[in-house]
Amino acid sequence: MNLRDWWMLRWHGHVSLRQVFWVDMCLIGTVINVLATLCTLTSVQLKWPAVLSLLIYAAPLPYNLLMLRTVWWTATGHPCAWLFRLSGLAWCVLASLL
Repeated sequence: MNLRDWWMLRWHGHVSLRQVFWVDMCLIGTVINVLATLCTLTSVQLKWPAVLSLLIYAAPLPYNLLMLRTVWWTATGHPCAWLFRLSGLAWCVLASLL
């Protein structure tokens, strides 16, 4: 599976809520955001241009928004949809500020 297929499966909601929420968002997304934060801190310590540090910091934002959208859509019809949506929104805000 290539990156385009992976992206489109999530964009169209063809992935299970369990996969998207726990694996893609909570596990992989958290790792991506922690790595971006560490790279940002390293770039600041090395006195790289502020614009570059800001770009590194903001790099995971498209992934975060994709995961939020995917969780939001795949939770439709689930008995605890509001809980998944609220948790996804909280994760997205916290991960983006991390």
